[in-house]
Amino acid sequence: RHQQLINCPYQFFAAQCLKLQPPEEISELLSKADYGERVHACLEAFHGGRAGLPGPFGRPLNPANRAEAVALLDEIAQVAFARDTEDNFQHRGWLARWRALIPAYVDWQIRRQGDWQVDTTEVTGQRELADGLQLKGRLDRVDRNPEGRGIIDYKTGGTPRQQDVDQGEAVQLTTYALLLDNVRRVEYLKLDPREGAKVPAALEGEGLDELKTAVADRLADLHRAIRAGAPLPAWGDPATCSYCEMNGLCRRPAWYGREET
Repeated sequence: RHQQLINCPYQFFAAQCLKLQPPEEISELLSKADYGERVHACLEAFHGGRAGLPGPFGRPLNPANRAEAVALLDEIAQVAFARDTEDNFQHRGWLARWRALIPAYVDWQIRRQGDWQVDTTEVTGQRELADGLQLKGRLDRVDRNPEGRGIIDYKTGGTPRQQDVDQGEAVQLTTYALLLDNVRRVEYLKLDPREGAKVPAALEGEGLDELKTAVADRLADLHRAIRAGAPLPAWGDPATCSYCEMNGLCRRPAWYGREET
């Protein structure tokens, strides 16, 4: 919701204030979002345990137990995707995609443990900002080290650019950092068949602290303005409009005197 407000105030108004939603499409095929949910479930089961799935691994990873860790995460994957793959061959492709990534993820986690240890998974954070504004979010994973907390957001699709994160245009990581105390680092972990497990964008240290304060102040200002009746216009930003489900309301194609295809 925070990102919607930054991307396009009118999109936020239509989706969050008017509570409008596009009609649901009934599909027998797994979508990218469904795939991402399965991967999140697998990693939750591996690190912290999840009802109905094998795991957790329960001890630090290292080169000596790498094969055992890969085997457990592979077992978790097959159980998590089992119902999907029973009667649909295409769904097996999603499972194969994730299974191929498992060794790269385990290798990344072994390297990660030199600086951070997994603390909790799938945790809800909440913080009250100015004027009673409640900020809430669900975090994929929270790690710890002697200096503080680290937050990881798993991504199986596209991720914002580091430049957009640094400039406060992509606010997901900064929002997550506001939800807990003593957060020293927030990052995306992208799980991609071509690139393996990598971190495409992150914030930490003084840069995180400064941006976190600025984003919180901006959000509080926007909240006060909305409560005072400030309009919520459509920006017409091409990148946002390209995937907006509310373009039938703002009628952006009509702004230019023609219908866009």
